[in-house]
Amino acid sequence: MPTPMRRLQAPRVWLRYVGRYWLPPLLWMAVMGVLSTDTFAAEHTGGVLWQVLHGLVPQVTSEHYTLLHLLIRKGAHLTEYAILAGLLRRAWRANAAATWHWRWALCSFVLVAIYAGLDEYHQTFTQYRTGAVADSVLDMAGGLLALVLLWLREATAHPRLPLSIAVVDEHPAEVYGIAQVLHAQGVPYVLQMLESPQRARHFFDRLATQDAGRGPDLLLLDFSFPGLDTRALLQWITALPGCRRLRIVVMIGADDPSVEEQARALGADAVVPKPVSRQQFKALGDLIKALVCGNRPA
Repeated sequence: MPTPMRRLQAPRVWLRYVGRYWLPPLLWMAVMGVLSTDTFAAEHTGGVLWQVLHGLVPQVTSEHYTLLHLLIRKGAHLTEYAILAGLLRRAWRANAAATWHWRWALCSFVLVAIYAGLDEYHQTFTQYRTGAVADSVLDMAGGLLALVLLWLREATAHPRLPLSIAVVDEHPAEVYGIAQVLHAQGVPYVLQMLESPQRARHFFDRLATQDAGRGPDLLLLDFSFPGLDTRALLQWITALPGCRRLRIVVMIGADDPSVEEQARALGADAVVPKPVSRQQFKALGDLIKALVCGNRPA
């Protein structure tokens, strides 16, 4: 039964991903398509604007109205494509821990440019509207402006310190898999590999002399590490002043509820099977990001 259940869960995860990240820009494109019809042509919106403007400012002249109408319509073009660019960038980013990547911005801008061209082409088939290259350029400028503002916000924000991770594990392949997952998710990290009992003891002896907050952010501990009393080590670590903010993930070789319960009782934040497949490594990466990056100050 486990295999069919995983096959059933895969489409649900994909649908949840699409609904959360790609449905918003698709819905916004649909709204923009409606706004691009004759219903919202200048001949129709102009009368509404004139009534509102004349009611607020009775002495408004025709020249002022014409200029204001033009500015509002062009501003609407800039705004709707700026919103589209922001939604597309959010979709490309998805659940990555990094907040900016030039690839996301480039892909977002390309889609904005394609949609702007298609929108103007669509308007050539309407009665009251015309397609114009200048309008497409204005639309792309709105998308580019939004992406530039997002980049400036990230560039001026405080840089995120790399995630400090200590790994007590004798298998370098597992550490390499963890590093690959963190890199793919855009998490800046520094790995401290403790592949022998001697190095592990030396690392934690040194940690015991440090102040709170100067230790690693996360400890990945192989609960069956040979030559090391991991139960005593776990109990000792949780009592150290330098480990008050330390998040601990214990990796066990088999799905044993009693071992999991014991590890949690000793202070582990999470207990997971030792990752062997790509899916398990990805799940471990998601867990790390949820435990540490979600509530870690920049």
